[in-house]
Amino acid sequence: MQHLESFSITWTRVKSLPVELFRQGLKTLSLERNQINSLDGIEKAVDLSNLDVSSNLLKELPKTLGQLQNLTTLKISGNAVAELPANFGSLNRLSTLDCSCNRLSVLPNCICNLTELKSLDVGNNSLSELPNGLVNLPNLEDLQAQVNQLEKLPNGFGQLTKLSSLNLRKNRFTEVPPQLSGMISLHTLNMKDNNIRAFPSAIPTLKTLILDSNNLEEIPEELVKCSNLQMASLQDNRIVTIPAEIGNLSSLRVLHLSRNQIDEVPEDIGALGQLRHLSLRATQIKTLPNAILAMSELVKLDVTECPRFDQDLALAYENGGLAQLREEMCRQNDRATTTTTETVQGNSETTTDYQRRSPNTVDSSSTEAPNSGVAIVTKSKHKTMLWTEQDCNFIRPTEDEADEPPQSHQTPENKNSGDESRNEGVAIDDCSTRAKIGRERPPIQPKPKPRKVDLPDT
Repeated sequence: MQHLESFSITWTRVKSLPVELFRQGLKTLSLERNQINSLDGIEKAVDLSNLDVSSNLLKELPKTLGQLQNLTTLKISGNAVAELPANFGSLNRLSTLDCSCNRLSVLPNCICNLTELKSLDVGNNSLSELPNGLVNLPNLEDLQAQVNQLEKLPNGFGQLTKLSSLNLRKNRFTEVPPQLSGMISLHTLNMKDNNIRAFPSAIPTLKTLILDSNNLEEIPEELVKCSNLQMASLQDNRIVTIPAEIGNLSSLRVLHLSRNQIDEVPEDIGALGQLRHLSLRATQIKTLPNAILAMSELVKLDVTECPRFDQDLALAYENGGLAQLREEMCRQNDRATTTTTETVQGNSETTTDYQRRSPNTVDSSSTEAPNSGVAIVTKSKHKTMLWTEQDCNFIRPTEDEADEPPQSHQTPENKNSGDESRNEGVAIDDCSTRAKIGRERPPIQPKPKPRKVDLPDT
């Protein structure tokens, strides 16, 4: 063991280590996942640079730990440590410190002496605040402070100019801290499982944002100003609408909006030309915008568990994924276009040809009335007749004739219908079909009687 530089023992029931192990020349010591409850004598390993005692039974660290001046990596996660030693700040070469999953309620201000620190993990403890000295760590790049009781960040937090990743998941924040807006290197922010209602300031450098399981009622205006954002996850909020400004996020590749109250996706989403993954699972959407068809980079779309989603589109997605969903959207668009064209053509026929035809020359397939005036369509066994207001003048009787049915339409089939039509309307059909004009009979003008013409004898 005289020239031993590295020693590792893991996944055992070892509770203590021989003092002889801690000697000069030892540089790496890996002791994770054992039952070690003491590190007495470790100060003798003066050349030690990497120490990992994660997942053991330590309740405290030796007070002599600060003597390990060459230590660059220290991992003590998964123990029961309640505080860090007072001389902890003397580890001025430390670049990685992981003390997560312990019982820390406070971090000592001496932590500000760890000027070489690049990665700090204090997650899963009982911290209610971070020390003000934290902002004096000029080389800090990664800070993990998830699952604590934090409500705010220290003043001057924006001075951490090299900080690129910040994890504040499952704390007590009510807004995205405004100090973050001035950070010039922050690329990743995770604030899932807080109580966030506001996003007061844009973070221009941000590329990854996770705000799942908060209380957002809308996609904040300042959020869509984060022009470099590539991944945004806003699942499990109370968002109702997607703003048209979502199209400003031109670099966005992944967008998670599942389990919100969103009922419509705007056409503006088509401006997300680099979007590859869109999740709308368990929302209230009924259909999708046609812009989806033109998004060539989109390779994954999740619209499952949407109770109001179009059944044909849902079935197509279930059977063939995004490709078949797009095909069904195209088919629906074709049907809608055909229907619209037929309607427009039908309306053109109604407003032109109907007005110039006489009652006896109406096309039997036409059933619509002109745009102006009273019109009645009647069908018989042999023909369909359209009666305009002018054509119907013959059924407007004078006051003397108002109680008598129109004689010109008394046929064997409807001779007895006069009493019935007197109360409900006027039968103008020569079969059983009736047209009713209003709830009261309008005055009826008598049809001009044919003139008698004497023909010469032949």
